[in-house]
Amino acid sequence: MHSDGGDDGFSLDRALLDLCEWTSDYVGVTDAHGRLLHLNPAARRLVEFPESEDLSTHSVFELYPDHHHGLLHELTDTARRQGIWRGEISVLGADGTEVPVLQVTVANRDAQGRVTGYTSVLRDVAGLVAMHSTLRESEERFRTLADASPVGVYRLDRAGRHLYANPRWYALNGIDELPRGAPWGTTVHPDDRDQVWQTAVDAMERRATFSMRHRVLHPDGSIRIVASDAVPVFEGDSFEGWIGTLQDVTEQDEAKARADRMVAVLEATPDVAGIADNRGHLQYLNRAGREFYGIGDDADLEAVEARILIAPDTLDPVEKETERARDTGEVFSLETVLVNDRGERVPVSLVGVVHRDERDQADFISVIARDISSLKDAEQQLAAREAWFRSLALHAGDMVVVVDAEGTRKYLSPSVGETLGWTDEDLKESRLSDFIHSDDVSAFRTLFDDVNASPGDTRSTDIRVRARSGSWRGDRGDDHQPPRRPRRGRHCLQPARRHRTQGGRAGAEPFRRSPARTRQQRARRHPSDRQ
Repeated sequence: MHSDGGDDGFSLDRALLDLCEWTSDYVGVTDAHGRLLHLNPAARRLVEFPESEDLSTHSVFELYPDHHHGLLHELTDTARRQGIWRGEISVLGADGTEVPVLQVTVANRDAQGRVTGYTSVLRDVAGLVAMHSTLRESEERFRTLADASPVGVYRLDRAGRHLYANPRWYALNGIDELPRGAPWGTTVHPDDRDQVWQTAVDAMERRATFSMRHRVLHPDGSIRIVASDAVPVFEGDSFEGWIGTLQDVTEQDEAKARADRMVAVLEATPDVAGIADNRGHLQYLNRAGREFYGIGDDADLEAVEARILIAPDTLDPVEKETERARDTGEVFSLETVLVNDRGERVPVSLVGVVHRDERDQADFISVIARDISSLKDAEQQLAAREAWFRSLALHAGDMVVVVDAEGTRKYLSPSVGETLGWTDEDLKESRLSDFIHSDDVSAFRTLFDDVNASPGDTRSTDIRVRARSGSWRGDRGDDHQPPRRPRRGRHCLQPARRHRTQGGRAGAEPFRRSPARTRQQRARRHPSDRQ
């Protein structure tokens, strides 16, 4: 024993002494000759020694019945030679009643290694012994209980032969009966039988506990996975066989297999996937996540707070969405920014789920984050191209008109007014058909319908459009489907995908002017006579 004092005054010696004094076990210390030096309060109550009793006048042999004195000499000799003795023995109560105990005795030694005495701890097992006796006397009650058990219960003799099984055991094995004395493992799947039987035989030879999982083959050909556990049964010193339980774990194993497959997917994905408990501490982080944050496989994830993995300036929306999901039970998703181990900010699309326990309380949270850096770059490029297109449309001489799938005008470039002489006020209340020559309207409508029916295609034709002066501008020509760029002098109609409607169609007609034509010859057509 030693003291382990610190600034707070803690003493290991004091703590152990308090434990010995307050325990319900009997604790006693003797010198090397068997004279009593100390008994804890529980031991004093057993033998009814008052606090004022001079223990040094008593021998330890007084506390044991005569027929155990020989064993007492053996146990002290064993403790002296081996350092410790464990076993069952009886001590005497104050009224002379024998109290069965489990005793541990250790030899106390001085600095030179000489035995100076013995310390013993004894636990009263009278209740346990009585319970064993009751169990032996209540075999029938046991069978009644086993018959009502929701798990399979079976009993084997010393050789591992069948003695008893409850109805649930028979149901799990898919049979109605098994003859008494049949060898254990009769219902085991043939492919598992050798390994299972060898495990059982090894345990039976050692009279030890055995536990295993195996398949059982039912007469109808169906297969179930079961967990079989058995412990040896002794009556006194006599080995009587085994008692065991059988449980169907098919669904558990299948669920575990599904979970293993999911983990394999998460470990293989380049997305960052993690699970945090309800306090926000990580419980799992897949390989991509560990590599992203520079966390080793042997790191203690529970010491990592999930919130520190998110860029501080984007943390607030994530926490708000998480709290909302806790209340509503909905899946949450948003864009945020993660910071890797090099301090680099990576934009991600994050999806999270709040999982609940059997009381419908938030238990843990799982999230998966996908790097959207490329998407963000593409959005920036698209925005730049959009700005370029608008600038081009504003300053180019070509007339550009954008309409939706219903033919409603969405955009007119300034060159429409410049080329045809119309002002914004003139065009505000007018219909498209007002600008297309009556002989060209039918062809234009056909062209408009063809483009709507074939998204992605570009079609061209020549139509005549009316200028403010009343003149008609443009050439006539046959409809055709040109290459990617319209031919010179033609008027091009192409669906604009960014205006795709719920029905999946859209319409847009960029009107382009051939460089070879003069401003007086420029003309275009419009989709239909609708607004």
